[in-house]
Order: sequence, then structure tokens, then C-alpha cells
Amino acid sequence: MGYAELVRKNVKAAFNAVGNLAIDVTLVKSGGASFDFNSGASEDVTSSSVCARAIIEGVKKTSEKRNVTSKEMMLNYEEVGDITLFDEVIIDGTTWKIGNPIEDDGFTVKAEIYKEV
Repeated sequence: MGYAELVRKNVKAAFNAVGNLAIDVTLVKSGGASFDFNSGASEDVTSSSVCARAIIEGVKKTSEKRNVTSKEMMLNYEEVGDITLFDEVIIDGTTWKIGNPIEDDGFTVKAEIYKEV
């Protein structure tokens, strides 16, 4: 077994070991919209989603001018893959936007999530 496989196994074990510190989240990949030029109507393309376990770090207020809060989210890369493919994350029924990845080492990925309150 190579070191990469060993790290992947240990990341998975770590997410299991933290118990309820890791919560279930749903990452949503927006499908966008299509436009029918004949009828003049637009249709929403079905979005897809992936369920994963995430560790969420503390809330911080990021803007004095706007009422925006943000958190940092850490995921197992093996569960979600490239996080830039997702637009939103749903946590306990609340939708958060996904910001730029902060750190992606191929084993775990950390990203900022934010919402207006």
C-alpha cells in the first residue's frame, strides 16, 4: 500500500472518529437554465447534489456594510471531488453559497461558505 492510499484511509477514519463534530451536508451543483427560442420560455435544468460529511468551523461576520456571515467547511476529497463544481451547500435546511477553495490537497478540501442574514 502506498502513502497516498494510507492517507486516504486515515482521512476517512478521522471523519468517522470525530463523531458528531462532522455533520451531514448536501452539496448542490446547479444545472443552470435553458431557453427555448421558439416559445420564448426558459426552463430550469435539473440540479444534482451530493451528500457528504463535513466539519464546520466557527461563524464570523465578514462585512460591516452588508450583513454577511461566513464559516469554513472541511470535507473528505474522496467523497466530493472537485468542490469548484458545486454552487451551494445545504446545512440543517439552510442554504449557504460556496466561496473559493481555501485549501485542496487531494485528501481534504477546505472552503469558505457564506450567506446573507
